Amino acid sequence: KIAKIIPKIIGKNLFYFLVKKTFFSHFCGGEKIDELIPLSRKLDSKGVGVIFDYAAESDVVEEEPEPEENEQIRKRARKGVVSARVYDYHGEKECDENLDHTLHNIEVASKVNHNEDNHYPFAALKFTSLGKPNLLEKMSIILLKIRELWTKNFGDHQ
Repeated sequence: KIAKIIPKIIGKNLFYFLVKKTFFSHFCGGEKIDELIPLSRKLDSKGVGVIFDYAAESDVVEEEPEPEENEQIRKRARKGVVSARVYDYHGEKECDENLDHTLHNIEVASKVNHNEDNHYPFAALKFTSLGKPNLLEKMSIILLKIRELWTKNFGDHQ
């Protein structure tokens, strides 16, 4: 909320400048690939790995009440899960753009050299940025239910 209010008070340019000059570098390696690769290599030379991450996700908004059975499956599956911040779903065009960014992140991570200790950079994949969150969640529930039924009927053979 603060990030939406302050730019209205002090202006977007000043807000951006203050963010960039204060805490931005504590959380982000840069905004462009030409900023990220040299920093990644420098960190790698010190034995510090990096994560290439395009931070865009969609929020899960309940469309209809879930059946009790699905709610129980969801609670078991999410036990101990700490979720990252998520964003609103705006349509398939945005999801396609997120996919392009994700594929680009994977490509960039593959180009960063690793050191002799085999510290490899990797790209974070955020599936909720690639489709409608409610659909992804329902698909997860279906897969968990299939697994539960399989285990019940055929044992836990993996």
